[in-house]
Amino acid sequence: MKNKDSLINQNIGEIVLMGTPNTGSEFADYISDSWLMKIGGEISTALMTGKNSLGSHLEEIDVNLGIIAGNKASSLTSEYFIGPNDGLVSVESTKLKSMSDFIEIEVTHTQMRYDLEVAEQTIHFLKQGEFKH
Repeated sequence: MKNKDSLINQNIGEIVLMGTPNTGSEFADYISDSWLMKIGGEISTALMTGKNSLGSHLEEIDVNLGIIAGNKASSLTSEYFIGPNDGLVSVESTKLKSMSDFIEIEVTHTQMRYDLEVAEQTIHFLKQGEFKH
């Protein structure tokens, strides 16, 4: 894979993923036949769980990787998830084998990018290589 080879030769520092559906989203599975997914095209199917998930086709790379998952569920989507979730992505589907550190924050998926604790934890990880537990 050309992209992976080009990453190996780079000096990559810490990486933080926030609410990323690394193994897909159960909510995307639920709306898989909807007009919304059809508008999104092929990339929308990559958000689904299982063999079509983008995450099932990516090779993990050796970097210092921190993952932040939100666990404040939405009353509109909570019925589509078995465990803790941020309204669009389950906590479990954010996890990767190669993650160096992991933290859950009480925030919804859409609030995550505006949340002060998410920002502070991201900065801490980028500076220290770990989250502040």
